[in-house]
Amino acid sequence: MQVFNRGGFSLGHLDSNENLNLIFKEKPNNMGLPIGTVLNYNKNKGHITLNSNEPLSIGDTIMVQNENTKYTISELMVNSINRSTVHENTTVKIGRMKGNISINDKLYKLSSREISTVSENSINKENKKVGLYAHVTIAKGLPIALTVFNTEKSNDLYRDLNFTICSDICPEIAINSPITKERILSQLNKTGNTFIRFEKIEIDLEPNLFFNISTLNELRRRAIDHIINFIREKSTRKLTVPLKFNENHTIKSKVKKEVSLLLNYISLDEDYSNLKYVNCLYIPLHYFFKSNYRSILSNLCSNFAVYIYMPLICKEHYYNAIMSKLDEIISTYNINGFIVSNLGQISLVSKYGLKLIANYSLNVSNSYSVSFLGKLGINAFTLSPEFEKNANLNLLKQCSLERELIVYGRIPLMNTNYCLLGKSNKCYNNCQKLCTSGKQFYIKDRLGISFPIVPNSINTVTTIYNSKILSISSSDFNVDRVRIDILDENIANIQNIIDTVRSGNKFEGKDYTNGNLNREI
Repeated sequence: MQVFNRGGFSLGHLDSNENLNLIFKEKPNNMGLPIGTVLNYNKNKGHITLNSNEPLSIGDTIMVQNENTKYTISELMVNSINRSTVHENTTVKIGRMKGNISINDKLYKLSSREISTVSENSINKENKKVGLYAHVTIAKGLPIALTVFNTEKSNDLYRDLNFTICSDICPEIAINSPITKERILSQLNKTGNTFIRFEKIEIDLEPNLFFNISTLNELRRRAIDHIINFIREKSTRKLTVPLKFNENHTIKSKVKKEVSLLLNYISLDEDYSNLKYVNCLYIPLHYFFKSNYRSILSNLCSNFAVYIYMPLICKEHYYNAIMSKLDEIISTYNINGFIVSNLGQISLVSKYGLKLIANYSLNVSNSYSVSFLGKLGINAFTLSPEFEKNANLNLLKQCSLERELIVYGRIPLMNTNYCLLGKSNKCYNNCQKLCTSGKQFYIKDRLGISFPIVPNSINTVTTIYNSKILSISSSDFNVDRVRIDILDENIANIQNIIDTVRSGNKFEGKDYTNGNLNREI
């Protein structure tokens, strides 16, 4: 409790029963230990009086109920006598307190100086450094030369380390204060928090010379950089298997790419069969469990190449439901394939002999991942929206599977087992079942920005989506299909998005983001 807590603790998801107190929503930061309530507050002097149920000391930090600022106790008084420490169950006056403070406000102790001191002293502060040798040559009219080498033959990583660097300036005859060996040693030994130390430094110094001390600092920095690069070069694993490039995929800049459409939300009031230029339609699995969607699903499967979009998270009870229901779904609807979101789902659905597309959640990042997925029966994969542009472009040169790129849609930020609507970690009998109402829900952060949430009553997982919509151009990417993720857009908007995406354009404005496309990760 003293280290850090947000409203106390719970058993989290380890408890088999529903837990309505799993989330403490009153305050998002550290609550510490409750120590009492404000009995009296002298605003002019900044004095708070309380009966503390915890020991207090000068240097402890506390917080008042309606304040976000923590205070470090600098004045403690009992019966007008200053104390450095007071015991629990003592009426105490704390000085120099300002802010939004009122009588009956709760007070919390955030940290204990005593506990912090004991903790700091208990830490093993050894900072292991590698001991190297150095030799410095300083002569009139010549650049200063610093040689660094290793004499410890047992250390393979540093065994061949031996280099010399020289300064850009030459020492001159000193007028007043010549440089000393002691000053040279002092500057070269300032290796700070690096993993390097000079175990021995030999100095050849001609007498009565002077140069700016910054020259030694620069030599030391260059030497450390050289050592770090040396270690990186020796410890970096080399790629021994040549990358296989797929020569069959050529840039199709003049050809409109195929379009995949993911309907995260399906409205019973919309007629999606009117959509044009949709080559693949992805429908989340949970819709196939709902009897009131049978008609619209049959219609969609008759008009589009439909793929079942498997959930990112598949809990045990949902997995068992899938096992018992999947055969019926495949025999009832005209299904073309599956979007698999984790490796475990491949063995679950591969028996049907349908096309398998690896979702972005598999984080395909190199040709070996692609090759491995191909051996497991994957026919295509979706590039991760978390990768930046160059990483994706390099990956697209190295693989033979079909490639798909998400160019529009809200990207999930989090999947949580906590139901934000029911305010519980599980479904319970007297829940209002808001997740089945068909309404759209959002959460707002402290800046008033709205984040859409989509609850799944079958899997009991809530997905929180980004407040901004990903929108990028596909013109630079050599992919087979572009994917559009739909959350709450109507038919007219969806068709406009499809037309915009097919033309290679993107949406601009404050509601859109290019995600990690231009970020170096």
